[in-house]
Amino acid sequence: MDNSNKGQSQPAEEESLANYAVTYCMSVGAWNPSISSAEVKRASASHFDLKADQTTGGVYLMSKEHTDPLQAKIREIRRFFDRNTVKISSKEVVIDPDTGKRHEEDVRAQVIPSQNYWRVSEFTQRVIPEFDALRKEFLDNLHDKAETCPYTGNITVKKGYITRSKENLGKLGEILDAKGMKAWDASVEEWAEKIYFKFTSFPVADPTSLGNLKGMTEDMRRAMETETRAKYNLIDKAVTRELNTRFAKVLQDFIAKMKTFKEGSRMHDSIIENITDLVQILPDMVVNADPTLAKLAEEASLLGNWDTDLLKESEVARNAASDTAKSILDKLQF
Repeated sequence: MDNSNKGQSQPAEEESLANYAVTYCMSVGAWNPSISSAEVKRASASHFDLKADQTTGGVYLMSKEHTDPLQAKIREIRRFFDRNTVKISSKEVVIDPDTGKRHEEDVRAQVIPSQNYWRVSEFTQRVIPEFDALRKEFLDNLHDKAETCPYTGNITVKKGYITRSKENLGKLGEILDAKGMKAWDASVEEWAEKIYFKFTSFPVADPTSLGNLKGMTEDMRRAMETETRAKYNLIDKAVTRELNTRFAKVLQDFIAKMKTFKEGSRMHDSIIENITDLVQILPDMVVNADPTLAKLAEEASLLGNWDTDLLKESEVARNAASDTAKSILDKLQF
């Protein structure tokens, strides 16, 4: 038995984005149909016997009370993913190792940092059934329904969202209905296709796993692995810059508020909460082993100890808080 390497450390496995991130696809939306200003102008002009250029306006064909619950949920979903994931669409400068020439490469990725995946998982497990319930409620109430009283046998018609939306538009609703608005004529199935929330995620392939590909020469596999590592490095760089940019934004807003605040004016708690909310998740958003952002987030968490009432009252306190934020801002790397 050969013990010549006993006690010697083995070379560490080369890490990549695959160790720290998951890619994902997410799309969410709900039809909130409107009609263009030109069509409304023509309809209004026709009814009132005017020239089209004497009228103006645009209109939503569905009333807000019917569409707002879904639209509010969509905004919640988008805000969550904007905050807890990183979407990259940028150009990165690359230096060719052989020629030394610089060129730009497009970098596109939707990334969930692996340490933050638990938040995304918890959120989607909660929000998917909530969205589905709102979607079902909307579709169930879209059209008029005839209901029979179990005791008297009397039949009443419960007005659906489409009928009520037409009525809320008054005379304009009658005019537009006569023109055959697609949103009002669409079936439940057509509406259902326009109300969606889709989310899938999958691990980033480790570059070394490319060696398992069949039908390729060793040189081809090696070249692909090199290219994949280079692409992952660009995504890593772009994600890190995005996180630094987010961090810088809340610090810059805070500093600006401290510097321009005038006695007697308003200062919202959000000026501090925006920092504390970000630094709470920032350490989990890093897609490499660099501890820099986590350390700076810990420093910035001290800004959460400031009280807005004190900051409003004391210029000395505002200057001290601003100096702290500025010292952290100066350490960020882009």
